Amino acid sequence: MAVPKSIQDSTGIWKGDSTLHLLWEKEPAKQTQKSKSTLHVEVDHHAKFATITYTWEYDGKLQEGTLLLAGNKAGNDVSAGWSDSWHQDSGVMALRGAVETTGTVNLKGSYEVPGSKPWGWRISLSLLGKAFVLKMFNIHPDGKQEDWAVEATYHKE
Repeated sequence: MAVPKSIQDSTGIWKGDSTLHLLWEKEPAKQTQKSKSTLHVEVDHHAKFATITYTWEYDGKLQEGTLLLAGNKAGNDVSAGWSDSWHQDSGVMALRGAVETTGTVNLKGSYEVPGSKPWGWRISLSLLGKAFVLKMFNIHPDGKQEDWAVEATYHKE
């Protein structure tokens, strides 16, 4: 297995801003919350897995997340385990995905919602020039509609 090149090229400490989208809020002014955010990308010595950790805030309280990412030998199929103190605090979500020709890593998983069919979750990781972009999306149970949940842009320290 090999970590995608775009992730290998992203090792280090990044700082930026994270925007949380609260779609259920009725007032437009409350639908987005911005906070300072940090992201740290580490790749093991053999480039078989990467650990991506990040921090952000919700209502002034520190939140943290971790993504453990692994790829296949060709570097185009990826799998991950993800947990976040606010989004996914009930365990580790398993995600699978692929690397686009642009180097963007797209991962998909799902989670249970009481009284509903499972919802999907997508995480996108991109190295765009000198910026690292982390995006997260809720996928409706029908699989046809996505709503953005998080968008964070980082730059190296």
